[in-house]
Amino acid sequence: MDTQNFFSVDADSSMTIGLGDLEDDDLFFSSFASLENIAAAGAADSIIVTSTTERSNSTNSPEFQTLRNGASGSSAMAYPSAGIPGGVSTKKKRSSIACKACHDKRIRCDAAARGLPCANCRFRNVDCVFIDSKRSRGRRGRVEEPNENAAPNQARLNPSATMPSTQLANNSVPQESSALSEGDPLAFQWTGLGQVQVPENSLLQNIVRDGGRIVFVGEPSLFSWLDSDRTDCKHGHRTIDESPPEERDAVTARIPTRGGERQVSAELEQELLKSFCHNFYPLYPIVNKNDLVETWKLGTISPLLKQSVLFIGALHCQEKVITNAGGFSSKHDAMEMFYGNARRLCDNDSELDRVRIVQSMFMLQFRFGPAAGHRDCFWWASTATNLAQMVGMHRRAKNAALKPEERRLWKKIWWVLYIRDRQLAAGIGKPMMIDDRDCDVEELMLDDFVDGEPPETSNFTISMARFAKIITEVVRCKFSPSESSSHVKAEVRVHLELQGWLARLDSSMQYDNVSNRNRFGLLLSMVYHWIMLLLHRPSLDSAKRPPERRDFSTQLAFHAANAISDLAGDILRYFRVNELPIYGEMIILSAMVFSSVTDPSSHPEEKRLACQRNENYILALLKFDRVFFAISKYKLLFGEETGFWAKLTESRKSVESETDFSGSE
Repeated sequence: MDTQNFFSVDADSSMTIGLGDLEDDDLFFSSFASLENIAAAGAADSIIVTSTTERSNSTNSPEFQTLRNGASGSSAMAYPSAGIPGGVSTKKKRSSIACKACHDKRIRCDAAARGLPCANCRFRNVDCVFIDSKRSRGRRGRVEEPNENAAPNQARLNPSATMPSTQLANNSVPQESSALSEGDPLAFQWTGLGQVQVPENSLLQNIVRDGGRIVFVGEPSLFSWLDSDRTDCKHGHRTIDESPPEERDAVTARIPTRGGERQVSAELEQELLKSFCHNFYPLYPIVNKNDLVETWKLGTISPLLKQSVLFIGALHCQEKVITNAGGFSSKHDAMEMFYGNARRLCDNDSELDRVRIVQSMFMLQFRFGPAAGHRDCFWWASTATNLAQMVGMHRRAKNAALKPEERRLWKKIWWVLYIRDRQLAAGIGKPMMIDDRDCDVEELMLDDFVDGEPPETSNFTISMARFAKIITEVVRCKFSPSESSSHVKAEVRVHLELQGWLARLDSSMQYDNVSNRNRFGLLLSMVYHWIMLLLHRPSLDSAKRPPERRDFSTQLAFHAANAISDLAGDILRYFRVNELPIYGEMIILSAMVFSSVTDPSSHPEEKRLACQRNENYILALLKFDRVFFAISKYKLLFGEETGFWAKLTESRKSVESETDFSGSE
């Protein structure tokens, strides 16, 4: 086909492409590769891409005839054909200048095409400046002395500053050609070096402005259920308004740069290590404790792993310990510093051991504060899982060249990732990242826990891993996008599996607030009632019915929510919240959301019990949030439209006015 009839390129003119006319895939991609090179070099000041329909209506205009015949001899010289019709070259041109950081690292820099800072410096959060060279290369390739009167780097960043006015006029798009982009929702205009101008009536405008602020909250979330009567769609794509740019910049500014860390005393480090080993590690045996303590003493521990452990230690530590021993004004300041140190070490690729990176990323997911960019708690969790799969932790490692302790560690890491993946799927409605069909890792055994774990950790982790498999079935049978004809039968079968799991728990894991009061049994009882609530959760209309009109399944759901409230009361009386994991807050919040749809009973005893349960919810959430700071994240994800947060604030004020509650752990 005659390519000159549909595609023309000239370094000193505009370019027009009919997206529907490119039949040759090789030519299509080669042409767009050339467009990228032209834009990067600054040779094309304006590119217009139009839809096929509108382009066909404009082919007879004088402007289009000028653009079509623009492949003159100058363009043929500047872009040799290389066997491609129309004089399009596929050779990638080098950038005219690189910033100092990219130049020192000998890596590709896009500052000349996109402006400062370049993508590499923006990702690594470092200063981005051009090299002040005493010599510059002109447009014809000659070495010229820079203009002393011009601002540094101005000529290179703005080609029009050194371009004659006649040549600048030739590079500009005629005013008439702007009509090509009017009224076409798929049209956009390239107005310089890497800047896209989107028409006001363009469909692409919404994608550019809002596409990066969309999150998905799935059906398992109680907030999606609470909002189900106001929407017909099952999915939960939500546009969130995280924080204004100045707040995001402030978050980024708080991340320490190289050489800006505060010195931490050895006393505080020991306290935070102790907090990690006592509060977090028994619930998530993600490291080899014996190896961790030994390398810590010798000073040979991985810097990334150490900062991650210090962050988790600060997260679960009592605030008075941090303020007294570390000189920090608050626990939150210490957490942010250790998190920033760990994140910077990740950005700089300072750690080469992928197992250490997986361990660190798993721990960094427990920061629920505001995120500078897309790397929030869920990003860390998913990236840790992806890297573990890349390493191969999801497959049997009996034939791998690993020491026995390393093989045990891999196995425990994988099952901890699996458990956390299912917790996020059930609590937030995130898709399950781990598919059981891709994995053949052996189940955890008691013999795997001989590397410094407390005695209770083995039974607890094994029980949680088995329970995570049941969560998989609950999410599949209740909230899968594909409809299932055997929904009721699957629900009955999963209910029996839950009861069987509870009956088979080791006696040390059977919770009783009198005879067997321990945090491991408490957490297993909480997740049991949480998933029972999820399994039998009715429609919103059914939940609003009075108790005498509820069916048996709905009654089971309310019974599970009431049991969670009773466990929240036990937490207030017998436990320290900093000894519990963050998903305890998510379970209590889910039960409170479910219970909030019922109207107050007129019966005095039932009304008293309802008030007591609501008080348990509020006080427990207040204590959890003073440790994990997670309420703001849930509020961001689920928004204000349900009105639940207003009820929570109102209930919080009334409970705090009646209760002497300091909230300190």
